[in-house]
Amino acid sequence: MPFMTGDALVELPGSLGVVPHGATFLHPADPATQITVTLVIRRNVSNLAAQLIENAQRPASERKFLSPGDLKVDDSAVQSVCGFAQNYGLTVVRVDPERATIDLAGTVSNIDAAFTTALGTYRFEGKEYMGRQGSLTVSEQVAPHIQSVLGLSTFPAARPRS
Repeated sequence: MPFMTGDALVELPGSLGVVPHGATFLHPADPATQITVTLVIRRNVSNLAAQLIENAQRPASERKFLSPGDLKVDDSAVQSVCGFAQNYGLTVVRVDPERATIDLAGTVSNIDAAFTTALGTYRFEGKEYMGRQGSLTVSEQVAPHIQSVLGLSTFPAARPRS
């Protein structure tokens, strides 16, 4: 189900998914499998630099210090992303404006549709992992709000050195 009729899809910068060298594709991920992903939402920091410079020029006794609330995401960004998720049958599990994250749950099928991807099962170093290849795309209306999508791969992020 599309986010909005006629919405163009755009690639999320930095979303290129790669599997480790030597991983073997086994089969598409089970479309009915439930997974949870975390979206990192872009913070609106357009005025922050000017505020920090202005603040630094004040005497120390008059300076204001940043609080986590100063860096939280805009409500409109949260509403836009939550609406996008719900239109694809995803459940909003948790919204944390101060950490700029939204946790979503749904089936592999719903995730694949929402982010125009194809999750698969791979064998790597004797174990099976979920992963994907290629970039994620989303509606141009919601793309400016999404900084990254975490949880689409279960490959280890790092390996111990021997």
